[in-house]
Amino acid sequence: MVVAVAFRHEFGSWKWFGLAFAYGTALAWVVSFIIYQGGKLLGWGG
Repeated sequence: MVVAVAFRHEFGSWKWFGLAFAYGTALAWVVSFIIYQGGKLLGWGG
């Protein structure tokens, strides 16, 4: 929560915090999806 308040204070808008949160979440999801699917293609895991 402190990060959200710091973003709001530095940029003057909640929009930038929302954008950074959405970007980080989407990037993490895409990277984990690629790693998971790559492992399945190589026959690793269950």
